[in-house]
Parts: sequence; structure tokens; C-alpha cells
Amino acid sequence: MILNYFFKQISGALAVLLILNTNIMANEQPDYKVIKKDNEFEIRQYTNFLTATVETEGERDDAIGKGFRILFKYISGENKNKESISMTVPVMQKSSGNNKWSISFVVPKKFNLQNVPQPDNQSVKIKNNPDLKVIVITFSGLFSNENIKENEAKIIDAFTKREVSEKLRRINKSLLNDEEMEAALGFTIDIPSAYKITKNQDNFYWIRKEFSSSKTLDLMFYSYPLDGIRKSDSTVVDVINMRNKMVKDGIDGEDGIIMTTENAYAPSIFKAIIDNKPAYETRGIWKIEGAYMGGPFVNYAIEDKVNNRYLVAEGYVYAPSLDKREYVFELEAIIKSIKIK
Repeated sequence: MILNYFFKQISGALAVLLILNTNIMANEQPDYKVIKKDNEFEIRQYTNFLTATVETEGERDDAIGKGFRILFKYISGENKNKESISMTVPVMQKSSGNNKWSISFVVPKKFNLQNVPQPDNQSVKIKNNPDLKVIVITFSGLFSNENIKENEAKIIDAFTKREVSEKLRRINKSLLNDEEMEAALGFTIDIPSAYKITKNQDNFYWIRKEFSSSKTLDLMFYSYPLDGIRKSDSTVVDVINMRNKMVKDGIDGEDGIIMTTENAYAPSIFKAIIDNKPAYETRGIWKIEGAYMGGPFVNYAIEDKVNNRYLVAEGYVYAPSLDKREYVFELEAIIKSIKIK
């Protein structure tokens, strides 16, 4: 049986690698070094290797099958040397979205870019892959869409929890004195001392970190009535209406310049758990009306039945021209340290 890999980018140069557990000793595979091993996953560093790759489109099974057949013909002699090439593992499957796939066979180590047989089929491309760092989970069963989704979610969840834990460890080295806010809103949170309380008005707290003259990370905290967000198809509408109202009242603007939610990009809402309590996690894009300013936000409405409210915590980023993932992740890690009293 062929070993299949499924790649998905999750963090910079780090990608998800799902492995179907089977006997692979008879097939050559790229060299790698295990950097870190956990009960649920391991992180591997693969060294430089060649692949024969073809791009296909369509539903996964059909697209992968088509790509596999093209590549199998290549290693079976459909190349300029009419040479049979040994089958290797893994067969790589990478989705680029919109039903587009790349399928790759690893080229045996005896070949390099100078002596590798060139394909007859122009859709087959020989590629040199630089060192690749991946996070790996191994599972048994069929390599199906269902197994891919289940195990991909499992590995991303495990890795995210580890990232949050490490981020919180760094945050806890020096914390902001926010006892007044914690007493007023009835929760505790770990916020780095680099952040400063910008506004405190009617139990609305706006906290900011400036890391250049024009780039900021911002946090907002407030309470909202428990019946203000309906548990229905209208939940995301209620969350956005709440958000727009609270930031309009709480974030200072000049001459009609106010923050709101960008409607051109529909916000996404998910169920989450914060402090062992159900929460709505909403992600979207904020903008300033009347100005060319905007960026990503993540909003958590945490259900607090004891106090008949939602505790709302939001982080948003203003960092034009910069990759914002790590900044959003920092804000998420801070919010996930919340403990409701």
C-alpha cells in the first residue's frame, strides 16, 4: 500500500502532515529529523528532495486519481530516458482551494536536477523542494475526506493549544496592572505590561499596545445582556450589531469618523469554549468610516449565566502592509487566559 500525505499550511513554514499508518519499509522516502514528539503529533524537518508534480482540478478523489495516473506513467517510462523509476513514498496531495490540487511523487535520492529523467508529459514538473518543517499525525483506516477532516482538525487543535500555552508563558513574565477592570467586570486576565489602558468609561475598557507610530494591537472588554444575542440563524447578526454599537460608543473618533464592521467581507462565527464556558467566536474585518483604515478582528462573547450576561472580549489589529496572523494570535492567547469570577 502507498503511504499518502496531506499537506495544509497552518503557521508560516509549518504545515499539517497527515499519514496513513501502513507498512512503508519497502519504499524509499525522504530523509527527516524528528524535532519534537508529543502524544498526539510530532514535528519533523525534511531535508532537500525532488518531486515530480502535476496540477489537477476537480473533486478530490477524481483529481487525485487523475494526477496519480499521469505520474505513474512518468515513472513507468514516459520520460526522455524511457527509464523506469522506483516507486517512493509519500504520494503528496496538496489542496490549494477551489477544487485545485497538486499531486507529487518523491524522486529517488540517486537523482538530482541534472540527471533526473525529464517527463514526456509537459504537465509533469520536476521541482526541488527546500527543507520542509511539518507537524505530523499518524492514523489508521481509509485515507478518505472524512478521515482527512477529522485528523486535520485534531492536529490543528493540538498544535494551537500548545501555541497558546507557550504564548501565555511568555505573557506571564510581566503583566499589566488591570485590577480595576477585573473588579468592575468580574473576571481575571493576563495582559502583558506592554499594553496600556486607553479608555475606561461605563465599564467599557479599551486597551492598546503601540509597536510603532502607526501600528497597534487593541483589546476591548465589556458586558452585554444575555438576551441580546439570539441562539438562532440570527446569532452572527446580533453579534455584529452588538459590536458596532459598542465600538461606536466606546472608541473615540473625530468628526464622524467611527469604527464599524466591513460588510464586504461576511464575518464568520464559530462555537468556542473559554474558561469552560460556551462562547461565540466571530472573525471579520473592521474599518473606519471616512478613512482608509481597517484590519482583522476576533470577538468572543462568553456566556456567563450566573451573572445573566455575555462577557465580551475582542482583539483587533491595525498593521498595514504587515502579516497579521501572529498579532491576531497574540490577542487570542490573551483573551483565552480569561477566568470569570
